[in-house]
Amino acid sequence: MKLLVTVGSTSFDLLIKKIVENIHILQKKFTKIFIQTGETNEKFNKIENVTIINYKYPLPIDIYDVILTHGGTGTILESLFANKSTFVIINENLKHNHQSDFVKRMEAYIHVVSLQNVIEMLIQDNLVPKKKLQPSKELLF
Repeated sequence: MKLLVTVGSTSFDLLIKKIVENIHILQKKFTKIFIQTGETNEKFNKIENVTIINYKYPLPIDIYDVILTHGGTGTILESLFANKSTFVIINENLKHNHQSDFVKRMEAYIHVVSLQNVIEMLIQDNLVPKKKLQPSKELLF
């Protein structure tokens, strides 16, 4: 299985550090890991079978099985339309956090995780998409 971790253009250092600190655990589950860090001053050592970059768009969502993303609307929708198992962790450090409302509306389709349980959730046996999202009036909030 392949894992894509993305935080968009804004930094989410707490999440990225958690992923990197637990990379050896994740590598037991995932053969390839792609981490998009956003704007950060953190420096990361090279890790075998792990790609770490600051920002890239478009992201190669189609080649990954599992997507871990911040609460950004675009990435969540793109991941769901590609029928990927989507895990979302809201960046609580953002001012005027607009992500929470959207994530609440999408809970039937995504796995909402916290910083405390993200690793545990990613290494579980059953990493399947929750419910397929169809482009429709459902998206008209």
